[in-house]
Parts: sequence; structure tokens; C-alpha cells
Amino acid sequence: MTDSRYQVRKTINDIAAQFPSGLVGPFFNDEFGSVYGNIYAFTADGLSYRQLRDYVETVRNDVLAIPDIGKVELIGTRDEVISIDFSTQQLATTGISADDVVAQLQAQNAVTPSGTIQSDGEKVLVRVGGQFTSEADIAKINLQQGDIFFRLADVATISRSYQEPPDPLFRYDGKTALGLAISMAPSGDILKFGEALKERMAEIETRLPIGVGIDRVSDQPHVVEEAVGGFTKSLFEAVVIVLVVSFLSLGLRAGLVVAISIPIVLALVFVFMEFMGISLQRVSLGALIIATGPIGRRRHDHR
Repeated sequence: MTDSRYQVRKTINDIAAQFPSGLVGPFFNDEFGSVYGNIYAFTADGLSYRQLRDYVETVRNDVLAIPDIGKVELIGTRDEVISIDFSTQQLATTGISADDVVAQLQAQNAVTPSGTIQSDGEKVLVRVGGQFTSEADIAKINLQQGDIFFRLADVATISRSYQEPPDPLFRYDGKTALGLAISMAPSGDILKFGEALKERMAEIETRLPIGVGIDRVSDQPHVVEEAVGGFTKSLFEAVVIVLVVSFLSLGLRAGLVVAISIPIVLALVFVFMEFMGISLQRVSLGALIIATGPIGRRRHDHR
């Protein structure tokens, strides 16, 4: 017959909440609208989740050195926790309750100011160690019930696992993976940033061990390049159509005036956009396509 057990899970944030000087929520989330245009999926064959996350953290630090980089976040991470499974039979033998054990653990893991040392105009902070760093440290803790002292390992089983229920996981091609979401700074050029990011990721891939794969999930620079290219093509098609219609409807002489005026006007518009810092995007290019029609019509009205 197995003993009934009751489980206590303490994450790093839960332990930090016990500090007297710790700041506990609520917190304001001002990043809910952040858009990450570049997302990479990292998969591992033969490596543990912890090892894969360490490699992705290293990649994140390397990517932060790219010019015009914005925010870089990990997707699909799972927080590690320390699980303490209490045996009700052993607790009954010692006469201590699980709540008393948790209270003693929190008291022993508390961090309080230890003072300062003033010497020759310098102020040195004094810190006292002894915080929990692993499940082995927790297992060696001495507990007290009256005049009886015993170890935590005598009444509980301590193990390391992952938080339950898990946060939304990130999967790629049916495999559990970790995602690296990358955004660009508002003042950057998405096309130049995309090229720099691709070069850096290709360099990083050569340094990763065998078994760690990198796959691109979202490529915003490529999407923007195709969109701008499509609008640019439509712009030139509109200009050509206006010129052909002008020659057919106005004749050679008047059509030649329109043919000269449209490129000159567009060139001046591009110079003005560069001077004002207006980039080529869907709205500005669409406005240029629409504006080519009125140029021909005004020439036709003044004929």
C-alpha cells in the first residue's frame, strides 16, 4: 500500500517573494502589442531540454549585438521547479505537519540585510550566504520538532522537474522546440536588418553542436521585400499605362509632354520623401500609383 503524498512546488519567483525587500506584483504589461517579425525554431536531437535552452540563451546573447536590434525573446520555455513530496506516514512519526516544514524552509532561505563595513571612506556591503542552490541543499536541511532534529530527506522526497501545468509549448514540424522571437528597432531598415540577421544566424549555426537544428519560421524582411516589389511593379505599370493612353488620346506632341512630366514629378516626389524621411511602404506606394492618373487627366484638361 503506497503512502498518500502531498506535493509542494516552489518556483524561483515564489521563493523571491519571501524576501523582505522583494517587489511582488501586480505588474503592468506594456508589451502585449509587440510584433516579432523574425522567429527561429531550435530543435535538439540527443540533447536534453535544459541543454537546448542553454544553447538558445547563448544564441540570444549573440543576436543582441546586431545593429538596430529590438527585443529578443524565447518562446516555449518551461520553468524548472523543485518538487517536495511529503510522506504522511513519516510526518506522523515525527509529529510535524507539512505546513510547519514549509515555514521552516522559508525561514532558513530568507535573505536579510547583514550590514556594512565602513573603512577608509569605502562602504562595503556584507552578505551572508546559505541560500538554496539545488535540490541536494534542500534535502540536507535540518528541521526541528520540539527537542528532535531530523533532515528533510527523512520525511520527503526532493526532485527537480518542470512546472505543471506547462505554459504553451512551441512545436516545429511536430517536434518540441524552443523559439527565438526577434524584433527590429523602430528606426531600423527592415531589409538591411534582415540581411544582417541572416548572416549572423548562419555564422551561429556553424558553431552549434551536431543535433541542434535551426529553422526559420517567420521572415518579415522577405515578406516586406515581396510586398514593396509588388507595389513597385504596379507603380511602373501604372506609369506605362498612363503614358500609352496619353499618346493614344492626346496625340504625339501632348503625349510627349505627359511622358516627360510624369517621371519628373515622380522623381521630385522621391526626393521629397527622402528629405522628409518617408519610407517606401504600402501606403506611400499606393498613393503614388493613384496619383499617376490625375497627372494625365490634368494634362488632358489643359490641352
